[in-house]
Amino acid sequence: MGQNVFEEKQVLTTGQFYKLPYGYSYNRTTPTQRVRDGYLGNEDVYATVSRFARLCATCPLVLMNGENVVNDTDEFYKFFFDNWNQKYGKEEGMYELFVNLFLHGSAYIYKESESLGFLPTKQWVLPTDKVTPSTYQNSIFEDPAYYNFNDNASIYKYFPSQLIRLNYYDPSYTSEEGLSPLQAVWNTVLSSNNRATAEKTMLENRGISGFVSPKATGEMGAMGFTNSVADAVRAIFSRLTGGANKFNKVEVMEQPTEFTQLGMDAGDMKIIEMRLNHVRAICNTYGLPSLLFNDYQSRTHANYKEAMKALYTDGIIPQVKLFINQYEKQMLNMVNKLTGNKYWIKIAVEQIEPLKEDLAQLRQSVLAQLEKNLITKKEAREMLGLSGEVEPENVSGIDRLLGMSPLLANGLISTLSEQDRNSLLREIGLIK
Repeated sequence: MGQNVFEEKQVLTTGQFYKLPYGYSYNRTTPTQRVRDGYLGNEDVYATVSRFARLCATCPLVLMNGENVVNDTDEFYKFFFDNWNQKYGKEEGMYELFVNLFLHGSAYIYKESESLGFLPTKQWVLPTDKVTPSTYQNSIFEDPAYYNFNDNASIYKYFPSQLIRLNYYDPSYTSEEGLSPLQAVWNTVLSSNNRATAEKTMLENRGISGFVSPKATGEMGAMGFTNSVADAVRAIFSRLTGGANKFNKVEVMEQPTEFTQLGMDAGDMKIIEMRLNHVRAICNTYGLPSLLFNDYQSRTHANYKEAMKALYTDGIIPQVKLFINQYEKQMLNMVNKLTGNKYWIKIAVEQIEPLKEDLAQLRQSVLAQLEKNLITKKEAREMLGLSGEVEPENVSGIDRLLGMSPLLANGLISTLSEQDRNSLLREIGLIK
């Protein structure tokens, strides 16, 4: 008789399960390295992460309660937009959140409240490199028992329900650490740091730009400069060539001389030119158009316009949606349960300047399809990002009657009794 494998969930004990090797044989970047060598030590990582985070933080959001826009006098509106805590509001809070997420692949918001189960009174973005789960090898079906947060003054213990957590999925192992985008491009980050160091060294040790020597003439060749003559030549040459007022002037030397210029060779120049490839690799890791982040070779007016759209559609909006999804799940669901409201957050796409032209074209296309009866009103509203369900309007029977055609209205009135007809005409005001 066969066994029904779906009859009951079976859990193997540790003794029955052969554990697979944990982790992979390559070096993972540490939080300290990402901050020290990446964000603080690499100008392109800082420029990319900081600007990307700032644009995500300033993306226009609208707080909704059901189908209604929440007024700025609402207490939760003030909490979300103005008063995350006594130090900062929504934009600075979200900026800190995205900097941590883009650097480490994980970000945490602590929901401070008077007691567990009460409405939060403050919310704080915790530096990811200071947050440590109680265990790194918990089951994927379970949260760590708690998290430790070390702010260099004290160590705090927070339960998972006290935190809003954002993580980038890491397929290499199951842990509470998300996958840092810099992990895949870390060798490029280090190479970029080495390039900057090499460039700095080349400029520091650039030395002289060239030297003057006597020109060989006749069979005897050239006689070398004596010490006194060499000193004089140095002084004269510096006086003749130095200063902006000597630009494009010609000077005459009484004695035949030669000038040998010393400059960077092709290898030196290649090192400096490598920066563009590093910029492109870092931007590619975050899904950003490199021409918006100092890639001057790709910059044209047409490309710039399309890149700005791609910056929002492929970069900013998906990241902000990730935040909204987790914020609604781990904050608003609790607030709604305790208050009876239906808060949710939407992105005000119509306020994003690079996308306004596309939105106008979309509205025009939707209206054209609606006029030709190619789509329904519900489909049209959904295509415009609105709710497909429209609440029925409170229309009285008199208003409906007056809105009918005269023929249909007379036919309906003729079916009424004399008493009902007189009552209707009296309500309309045609008789007293």
